[in-house]
Amino acid sequence: MEIKKYSLNNSINTAQTVSKKNNAYKIKINNELISVNINKIDLNNQILFFSINQEIYKANILTYNKNLILLYVHNLNKVFNIKQNNFNQSNLKTTTQISLQESLKSPLAGKVIKIHPKENQFVLKNQPLVIIESMKMENEILAPHDTFIKNIQIIESDLVKQNQILMKFENKP
Repeated sequence: MEIKKYSLNNSINTAQTVSKKNNAYKIKINNELISVNINKIDLNNQILFFSINQEIYKANILTYNKNLILLYVHNLNKVFNIKQNNFNQSNLKTTTQISLQESLKSPLAGKVIKIHPKENQFVLKNQPLVIIESMKMENEILAPHDTFIKNIQIIESDLVKQNQILMKFENKP
C-alpha cells in the first residue's frame, strides 16, 4: 500500500497502511507496527473514539479536512496537529496553516467580575472566559477558538485597560 509522509506536531514521519479490515488498521509508522481501531465517530458532536494497540482514547475533532486533522485527545490532555502529504512528491507541499490567537486581550476597560476557566484547562470556541464590568454593564468575553489556557494574567476584581492581555493560550502541545 502507499507510503504517506505526514507531520505530527511539526515532526516529519512516514506511515504505511499494512492491512485494513472494516475499522481496524495495521499501520507501520517509522518502522513500528501499530494497531489502530476506529471505535466510534460522532460527527454531530465532533468526537472520535479510537484505540491504539488496544488502549482506548477519546478525542474532539477540532479541524478535519483533506490535508489537516487537529485533534484534542482527552486521555493525553494534548492537541495533535496532523498534516498529510504524499510520499511520492519530491517536495513536501505546504499545507494550510492555522493561525490561532495566542492571547486574549480585553476589548474594553473595566473591572474583572468573573474568570471562568483555570490555567491548563481546555476550552471550546465561544465558551465564556471572563466577565468584565464596564459602565455598569457586564460584558462576557468568549473564547475565540478551541484552545488551552496556558496562563491567566488577571484576578477577579482587577481593573483592566483596553487591549490589556488577560490570558495566554497554548495552541500547540
